[in-house]
Amino acid sequence: MVGIKNKIQFKKDYSNSSKSHNRFNDDYLMYQDQHFNPDAYNEYQVYNAETAVYCLCPTKDRTLIWKGYIDIVDPKNINKTVNDYSKLLILVLEEDKIIPQKN
Repeated sequence: MVGIKNKIQFKKDYSNSSKSHNRFNDDYLMYQDQHFNPDAYNEYQVYNAETAVYCLCPTKDRTLIWKGYIDIVDPKNINKTVNDYSKLLILVLEEDKIIPQKN
């Protein structure tokens, strides 16, 4: 893990508003409490994961072979998230021919 960001996403109820609310005053009065209404936004965390694969050859200096980044958005179960991340990492490393594919 290289970082964690706390995010807040406001709900997009504006697109469902009636066409009769075209004036600023009407929109302001309709949505003025959105900031203080806990149902109007969603708080979540984004975990930034970084993986680096190095060549640890005895005859060479340590060399970076592959590097990948992924954002993990608000994981509910850390064990499942780590397991899913590991499977994805192995799949990508196999596709990029960094490691041999399983038979």
